Amino acid sequence: KIMKFSDLKIGTRLGASFGLLLMLMTLLTAVGMWLLNDFRVSTHNILDDAMVKERLVTEWHAATELNSARTALIVASNSAEQQATVTGQIKKTSERTSVILGELEKTVVSATGKGLLADALAARAPYTKLRAATIAAKAGGDAEIIDATYAQMRGALVEYLSRIEKLAE
Repeated sequence: KIMKFSDLKIGTRLGASFGLLLMLMTLLTAVGMWLLNDFRVSTHNILDDAMVKERLVTEWHAATELNSARTALIVASNSAEQQATVTGQIKKTSERTSVILGELEKTVVSATGKGLLADALAARAPYTKLRAATIAAKAGGDAEIIDATYAQMRGALVEYLSRIEKLAE
């Protein structure tokens, strides 16, 4: 004869039910601990990796815009002293940008990220060259050359900033 659960004594049934309940609770606790660990790893990646990169890229973008505005100030200014001061500020900001780029090169590890960083760096060279040409043209005083190089620099700036923004995405 096959024994049914209902044929067992009440103490045995309660003990078996309690044991089953303990096994289910242990399983749920293990799954919960696994999910919490997964959440911890994800949080670590966001706070210690993604946010650091995002802040570096944001600072890079802001520094580039700042140097562009400073170049516009040089173009608009007729004071040699002010132009020299602003040129020094551009140099300091460019040095900080180089430090940022060094840090980004260390932290960007994915092939896609490296490709986007390389694209942004490729767009940086024409922009910085045109910025230097604009400042040199201003020192030379030829209005046509100043206007032409400044317009070209603005075009290069738009391309450069768009590539930085792609990296931020």
